[in-house]
Amino acid sequence: MARVYRWVAEPKGLREAVRELASALASSNASLEGACGLLAAPERFVLVRAGATGDLSLSDGGAAPLDHVFEARVFQPEAEFRWLRTPDGGRAAVIAERMLELLGTWRPLAPLDADRLQRRYLLWGEAVEDRRAISPGWSRLASARIGRLEVPVAGALRGRVALESVEYLVERDHGNDVVDEERLVRLVVMEAAAEGGGFV
Repeated sequence: MARVYRWVAEPKGLREAVRELASALASSNASLEGACGLLAAPERFVLVRAGATGDLSLSDGGAAPLDHVFEARVFQPEAEFRWLRTPDGGRAAVIAERMLELLGTWRPLAPLDADRLQRRYLLWGEAVEDRRAISPGWSRLASARIGRLEVPVAGALRGRVALESVEYLVERDHGNDVVDEERLVRLVVMEAAAEGGGFV
């Protein structure tokens, strides 16, 4: 059983919300630095890495374009930040398994007591080496179906990249368990086993 803490913020844009979160985490002896992010825009989907002040960067080290992003999830093992574009700017939320001292406009919701279920999802594509510029700590995945995708995790040439998450299950009507929340945790390299071709 786990206790899940959740916060929401006043409507605000993505850039402002991430920077405000980075500042709030610093007051809780936590940091956003190194967190992975998923940004969805109409024209493309990209993965980014967060800096300590909330800046989001691409695999070439440049700043991530945020103007057309309609949904974002930035996560690290301690907490996940979510943002969704709305007509009044955007809605932001944070979910974590420990109490954080989020200041400013962050408002706590009632904690959730739930059973934890860890999940792992393989990303499309296999790691490839090529000469195009990519920052240290990043890997490039490719497949005929999706093309290229840069991911903020090192060492992918040893195996496949997976997204780890935690689902929080609560009992609902008629004793059925349902997923009430899901928190993205991290990207990991699943190394290929020496024999048999499986992953460990």
